[in-house]
Amino acid sequence: MFYESDAGPIYYEVQGLENGPAIVFTHGAGLNHGMFDPQVMALREMYRVITWDMQGHGKSAKLDGNLDISKMVEYMIGIMNETRVDKAVMVGQSLGSWVAQLAAINHPERVAAIVSISGEPIERPVGKLELFFYEAWLALSKLFPGKTLFRWTARSKTTTEGARRFAEESMTQIGKRQFLRIVAGMLQAGSIKVPKAPHQPILITHGEHEMPKSVIKSCKEWHRDVPGSRYMQLPNAGHNGNQDNPVAFNKELIEFLEDALDFQQIPR
Repeated sequence: MFYESDAGPIYYEVQGLENGPAIVFTHGAGLNHGMFDPQVMALREMYRVITWDMQGHGKSAKLDGNLDISKMVEYMIGIMNETRVDKAVMVGQSLGSWVAQLAAINHPERVAAIVSISGEPIERPVGKLELFFYEAWLALSKLFPGKTLFRWTARSKTTTEGARRFAEESMTQIGKRQFLRIVAGMLQAGSIKVPKAPHQPILITHGEHEMPKSVIKSCKEWHRDVPGSRYMQLPNAGHNGNQDNPVAFNKELIEFLEDALDFQQIPR
């Protein structure tokens, strides 16, 4: 199905129980809704599961400029409106984690809880050294052929062949120009100023073999600073941990959902 946004059609899928508690999944940079297939399979008998492709990704409209994270939030809320979902748990991987967090800040009444996969807290500005690293990486990326860039990126973010193949194919599908616009949008999102941190229950996860390693440090500090937050390092997993180790991730996710939805008093 497609949500008609001001930028063009935004692709989404809805599966599971029509009246079940809603879970909205948002993928990471260069990927698409298919990265959550293992989670959809595990949840669709008990929940209403929504996956979608951000602009510039998958089957959605292409980007004319850099990706705008605020617009991605509004498109996600638009999909919720179109599917008559009043409130949902937001699950986001990497860039998708920022979308989930910003939705929780800008539309707190629509977000029951947050699950972050290899994401970092949006209320903290990216450090100068880290920002320099990403800007340098973006500049170097422009020099490499798309095939080389996508192969290296996929291998640096995953530990399993299936996840690597999916990542490389997803990036190849959108092409180098769209990918660089997405990455440039991520740099802009890293310096976004938000008035406060999300207050909803949160599960913070990351892979054992993260790239960059700073994500591990950031996630541990995030968990330390948010009372009541839940934290898990996914063993034998990289940045795309829900794909690298879906068994461990799904177990933790289901336990968190049960607690979070009871807390929010949303019928299950």
